[in-house]
Amino acid sequence: KKQPGVRCGSHSIQGYIRSDPSKVNQDSRVELPSIPSEPSASIFGVLDGHGANGHSISQHIAKYIVDSVGKQRQRLRRTPQKHLGCIIDDVVAQLRSVQAAVRNGVARKGTELEASHSGTTAVVSLKLRGRLHTANVGDSRAIICRLKKEEQRDSGADADIDAVSSKEGGGKPDKHTSRMKVERMRAQGMDLEVIALSKDHKPDDPKEKKRILKAGGRVMALGPKQPMRVFGAAGFGLAVSRSLGDFALHPFVSNEPDITEHVLQREDLFAVWASDGVWEYMGNLEVARMIVESDALATGGLDAAARMVCNRAREMWKAQTDGAYQDDITCVIAQLNDVPEEAAGDRASIQRTRSVSDGVASTCTEILGTE
Repeated sequence: KKQPGVRCGSHSIQGYIRSDPSKVNQDSRVELPSIPSEPSASIFGVLDGHGANGHSISQHIAKYIVDSVGKQRQRLRRTPQKHLGCIIDDVVAQLRSVQAAVRNGVARKGTELEASHSGTTAVVSLKLRGRLHTANVGDSRAIICRLKKEEQRDSGADADIDAVSSKEGGGKPDKHTSRMKVERMRAQGMDLEVIALSKDHKPDDPKEKKRILKAGGRVMALGPKQPMRVFGAAGFGLAVSRSLGDFALHPFVSNEPDITEHVLQREDLFAVWASDGVWEYMGNLEVARMIVESDALATGGLDAAARMVCNRAREMWKAQTDGAYQDDITCVIAQLNDVPEEAAGDRASIQRTRSVSDGVASTCTEILGTE
């Protein structure tokens, strides 16, 4: 019997610092292929912690998202973007209350959720009634891989990317104010598009930099070949311009999410959520191509596909840093639709890439994991 939920898989690899072998994995995962109060809905995502308490903060928020997404069912169904925004607001309020307790001497400095100099990124997508609502804070990233429509293959027309829209702060998306990045490729005999569901929040992004400077912050790199960072009066810099936590750098580092809405189509094959341990040296097209060419869509081996992406990212880190450093690496994949049989002329290629959807297991509700 076919069970509710989305076929999914994931993998995570602990990072490495040659000078600090005790480093822990600060990435966390959200995988809920069927929300108990709304079985046809699901939620997926990745969080990437940083700072001394980054692992505790990312774990706490990931668990809170899973535990709370199914509550307030009416708000979930009627205003899913507001629901996502409220969950983000709730976790920020929780972190602020811990800060207040530390400041007032009620809690000790350095307690697990103390977030003055620690925090996490978060990119989380809620799949509900034919739409994918994505909330993003930081530089973890979500993408979707789509089979090009027949008329687009025939005419070479651009994709209708108004299906993806965004507005800051979790409000109603404005389909005319923001267009997300679309890239194209050919793999396994199919013409494919890779659509970004989120935009990285980097300090040198023109819009982010303008906001930071206007608030009185600074944007600079610590040296050659170093990333741009946000600096305030706290004396430390952060390589993302938005995060959950890092209150010592507020208001320069914002906790406001961008929330996008993607109207799912029959041609949408799968979505990927990954920490910047994947995206630092791998592009959207490369990741999507690896998954398509892995036969994961046909065999259901999405865990194996996620592991393959993570292992490739680890190889890239080793090559780029001579093995001295590797970030935590996490990848989550969810299959959205079967590959239509008419998508390609080569039936052997179709067999390799068509999903077998019977017997979908709903046992991949995992919040955190390491290799």
